[in-house]
Amino acid sequence: HQTLDLYRNQSMRRTTIVLQVLWASICFGSYGMSVWIYTLFQMVHLQNIYYNALVFNLANLPANIISLWLMDRVGRRNMLLMSAFAAAIALLVCSYFSSFAMPSTTGVIVSASIYQGFTTIAWNAIDTISSEHFPTSVRSSGMGLCSASGRVSAMMAQIVNASIVNYPSLLLMISSISLLITGLAPFFLPRTDMANESLSDTIITDDEERTTFSADEDDDHDDDDVVSDVEEGSVHCEMTSLV
Repeated sequence: HQTLDLYRNQSMRRTTIVLQVLWASICFGSYGMSVWIYTLFQMVHLQNIYYNALVFNLANLPANIISLWLMDRVGRRNMLLMSAFAAAIALLVCSYFSSFAMPSTTGVIVSASIYQGFTTIAWNAIDTISSEHFPTSVRSSGMGLCSASGRVSAMMAQIVNASIVNYPSLLLMISSISLLITGLAPFFLPRTDMANESLSDTIITDDEERTTFSADEDDDHDDDDVVSDVEEGSVHCEMTSLV
């Protein structure tokens, strides 16, 4: 299998493009932000930049524990939606605190740490979603393609953020919008949450998908026929008993 196989049929092409958008948006909102967060800390006059940087990064620890505990319970897509939206809200709150003439340093570091924790949860969900949606035969190619899309987006984020670094509220708002896209993107995947489902080993062609869909419809019709026969038999037995 080659990388072009990821775009050959409709279902695989849709999966690949959605996951590329997913990786691009999370990289723009997380890598793009994490590089400039310390500059923002300095701009809002945080007293001990190294201590606050430590607090900011320590948020990764509880985030990973929460991911491990809730990933299968909540589901990958719901986990990503909630974490990405929470991270976006945290950035908006951080933007609010940093917009004051005398910024609230406590508000900035707390909201930034919450953002860091939720983006870590979002990353864990994205890694799981991506690996489960690509069949085994093209999983390495698919993950590599998504990672490349994310890296390009992260580089673009550095250019954008560098041009607006003197406007912290705008920078935080743009990153927040990027995270909102991250939370919504999985709903455009052709398959729902893959928790507790068997993974595909090969790419399913469009013809195979139609055949599978037809077979499922036939099974549904057969089940309906069985239910109808049972109901008719029950009615017949009741009529016989009455006679």
